[in-house]
Amino acid sequence: MAEPAPRSGRYDSLTLVVKGDRVAGAFAEGRGGVEGMPSFSCIFLLHGTLSGAHGTVETWYPGEARRISGTLAFDAAGAALTLAEDHGGCPMTTGSMVGSPYALAAEAADPGEDVARWQGVALVTAERAALLAEPGPAPKRSPYLVATDVVAVEP
Repeated sequence: MAEPAPRSGRYDSLTLVVKGDRVAGAFAEGRGGVEGMPSFSCIFLLHGTLSGAHGTVETWYPGEARRISGTLAFDAAGAALTLAEDHGGCPMTTGSMVGSPYALAAEAADPGEDVARWQGVALVTAERAALLAEPGPAPKRSPYLVATDVVAVEP
């Protein structure tokens, strides 16, 4: 049986772009914030190199220099990520990604979405970012993204 081919797409809270032997991604998940409970988030960016269905990755929180190494493996169900240590907040949202692979189920693409066209992935860091057809000032009402939204970049 052949190894599954790594492919771009959404894997639960992880969005990945695969180009040849390179992989880049963004992970964003949050929990809590109800009935007086504090909210927690697990957010990081990822990049690495693949060899077949397996690869080594490096992860980091946006704006921070500290890096956490790990591995990424693709299987028939999706992907699995294992890190050398957890990012802050992750044990309170996703559970630990240390010691055993954290399974991420592949999700079907939205109708009309062509994940093969994805060139990169980004994490919105602004409190609110307006979506515009061309550069210029944002109108009073326009669609927008908010901090920690993950977006795939197309040409």
